Amino acid sequence: MSNKGKFLLTLIPLGLLSITAPTTAQTNAPSVGHKVVNTPVNNPPIASMPPGNSNPGLLLPPAVTNVLKGPNATQCTKLRASGAVGWEPVTYLDDRRVARGLGVDILQEFAARSGIDLEVNLDIPWNRAMLMLANGEIDVMAGAYFTQQRDRQFFYSLPFTSDDIVVFQNADHVFEVNEVGDLINRRGARPQGGSYGDFLDSYAKDHLDIIFSPTGNRILDLLINQRVDYVMLGRYDGLANIANDNISHQIHMVEPPLVKNPVMFMFSRQSPCLKLVPQLNHFIAELEKTGRLMEMTEIHLPTVPQN
Repeated sequence: MSNKGKFLLTLIPLGLLSITAPTTAQTNAPSVGHKVVNTPVNNPPIASMPPGNSNPGLLLPPAVTNVLKGPNATQCTKLRASGAVGWEPVTYLDDRRVARGLGVDILQEFAARSGIDLEVNLDIPWNRAMLMLANGEIDVMAGAYFTQQRDRQFFYSLPFTSDDIVVFQNADHVFEVNEVGDLINRRGARPQGGSYGDFLDSYAKDHLDIIFSPTGNRILDLLINQRVDYVMLGRYDGLANIANDNISHQIHMVEPPLVKNPVMFMFSRQSPCLKLVPQLNHFIAELEKTGRLMEMTEIHLPTVPQN
């Protein structure tokens, strides 16, 4: 007999994410290097800086400010947003294909407060949306992980939530995973496009046998059909797929997570709305301080069967 319950999302401030060099359980495995380890769950303010970004998040870089003052600058009257589809609780489409999620809610309330319109289109494939963001055809991705490469091309807000990257397995073919090095010599899959952060992206490329699956919300079928040994997914992305397909008895989620990634808004440096990032950062900090950020998050957490 099972009960339905919400999986609570822990809002982890980026400043508490510590870096350590883990040991590897495999004597012949290459060194794992650095990974983000589990952090204390005491919910201090989430509004802290992305790693590697020296900008305090409240002021725009001088070079960007100069661009906005140039002849191509236009006034921000509409905030055009896209994002990953099926990424509960951050961005997803409901049964009527209406854009939902914590990232959408924050932008909606912020846009209304700022007196501008908001247009959200989650039907754009991620890779295409990233090109549009680079060209200034859209203004912001309503949720993205941090990477050094992206930081050079785009401009991040402060974090508004965090997401665990975890391993999912076929419940009939479970094996121990304490760190990413334990995935060596196993066949894995992860969604096509996007990033899981610099560490996991580079480690997977160098050491793991992992395919990029275009199946989206059907990626766990690869586990059920035993085509792969594991699937690497965001915790709530995976749990939402399990809930939607009613396959909790067939899928095992491994603890602890491989990494914990902060989630931020990612702005085009070509966007006239870039000048609103300092106000957006203040708004995120205000939501966290008052407790509304957690309340807004819980609305979008997937409900999954629990044994």
